[in-house]
Amino acid sequence: MSRSRGRRAAFTLVALLTVTAIIATLAAILLPVFARAREQARAAMCVSNLSNIAIGLKIYAEDHAGLLPPREDDLGPLYPRYLATSQIFRCPSKSDTVCSYIYNIYLNNRADAEIAQPAQTVTIADSTGNGWWGIDGSTMATYGHPNCRIKDMNKEGANFGFCDGHAKWQKRENWLPSQWYPTWTP
Repeated sequence: MSRSRGRRAAFTLVALLTVTAIIATLAAILLPVFARAREQARAAMCVSNLSNIAIGLKIYAEDHAGLLPPREDDLGPLYPRYLATSQIFRCPSKSDTVCSYIYNIYLNNRADAEIAQPAQTVTIADSTGNGWWGIDGSTMATYGHPNCRIKDMNKEGANFGFCDGHAKWQKRENWLPSQWYPTWTP
C-alpha cells in the first residue's frame, strides 16, 4: 500500500505566512481609510444636527410671537416639542458631552424679524464645552469660559448653524465676529 493515498493535501507554512502577510498589508492600508470615512460621516451628521436645531429655533420663534428662545443652561425651550430627540444636541465626534453646541447670546429673546442677515448670522456652533452655553462674536475662539468657545475641529474649522436654517463648515480664518450680531449689515 502506498503512503501517498493516505496523505491529505495541506497548506505549507510558506503559503500560510504569505496569505497572512497579504491580509495584514490590506488591513494596514484600509483601516485608516475607514477611520477617515467614519469621521467624515460624523462631521456630516454634525452639520445635519446643527441645521435641525436652527430649524427648530425658527419654528420656536414662529410659535412665540417671533421671539427666539432665551439662553438657558438646558435644552428646555426646544426639546421635545421642536426637536424629536435629545441626541441631536450631541455631535457624534464628541461622545462625552450632553450638549456639543453653543448658542449665540445675541439672539437671546430677540425677534426673528430683527435679524438683518439671517443667512450670515450664526445661531449655533460646535462647542468646546458640555452645555448649552451662550457665546458672542468677540470671544468666540480665544477668550472666555472654556464652555464658551467654538470647537476648532473637523480639519481646522468648525460647523455653524445659521438663522435661516442652513448649516455649514467654515475654515477658522473665515470666522467673523460680525456673524454673531443680528443687526449687522455688510
